[in-house]
Amino acid sequence: MPENKRGACSWKKVLRSIYGHGPHRYGTGKGQIKDDHPLAKDTGLKGADVDSSLIFLHEMQLIEYEGANSLGASIALTEKGFNVALENEKIKESSLLGSAILLFTAMAAMTAAFSFVHEIYPNYNSIQFSVIYLVGIFGIYFAFLKMVR
Repeated sequence: MPENKRGACSWKKVLRSIYGHGPHRYGTGKGQIKDDHPLAKDTGLKGADVDSSLIFLHEMQLIEYEGANSLGASIALTEKGFNVALENEKIKESSLLGSAILLFTAMAAMTAAFSFVHEIYPNYNSIQFSVIYLVGIFGIYFAFLKMVR
């Protein structure tokens, strides 16, 4: 199964791009996919990774080639490919929603914890307290951004 350097399956990126741009946007051209191919540019993958992903997707019957001629063929999703792409989108949206809920829950818990600490130590320096609070909130926020990418 082709994977890129970030660990995400490159075939999922390719499938998502084909799904998102509709049928017949991408042609295979002659020979292998090059780095300047629109599908490689849209996914941010190298041509060789896109090529191996397309081979994998075709073997799994998730895509098909239509209108083959001397210039190549158009890439289209099969019904199975459409269903897999749709399911992947649902999973991604569900994961994003779960991450957003986690972010707001963590922020609420952190606010409650700092409020509790401030009740116990009312003479604690407010500036230091505010800086620690803001650093914590930004830390949670940036951790959230890293999760959703």
